[in-house]
Amino acid sequence: MNERLKISLEAGEFIHSVANRLRDRTINIQGVSSKRADIIMEISEALRSDTVLDSNAPILLSEGFQISKYPRSAWISLASYLLDGTDETSLDSYFKMVGEQTECQHSLGFQKAGLEGTKSPDANVELNELLDVFDNEESNESSHSASLGDHVLLSLFVILLIFLFWGEPDVWDSLRAYCMNL
Repeated sequence: MNERLKISLEAGEFIHSVANRLRDRTINIQGVSSKRADIIMEISEALRSDTVLDSNAPILLSEGFQISKYPRSAWISLASYLLDGTDETSLDSYFKMVGEQTECQHSLGFQKAGLEGTKSPDANVELNELLDVFDNEESNESSHSASLGDHVLLSLFVILLIFLFWGEPDVWDSLRAYCMNL
């Protein structure tokens, strides 16, 4: 199981525990009806699954939201909107907000990957292939950061030595003599 699926599983477990408490009325959040609690429960169950099928979320599907068209992060956003929202806000409004957020993230992802100006990829393109670009960038950046971290650590160590031995003339004389003999 890759890290993305593990995170999805953990988020699903957390949302599921909240949805259970909403259903049995252990907690009561103003604006969260029993129907919304059921939708939040569906989202949590979908997040805990490794396959993405619209049939796994029949209430959402009947309301016009196809989970297969959105990344898992959008499902979590939808659950958050449903928890924070009001009774007056329609489900369609939340679906639209999730769609706009996903489009924005999608276009930012293409800009970061250097693919701006290109059209969106077909639905057949695997999400993992697109995210591999970012994984490779992160691994290159982390090796660069490690060498920078080493320099910072060495500098801090030298500063610490200076502060520790500032008033000790014997230490500085020994250090100067050592450096002169190199």
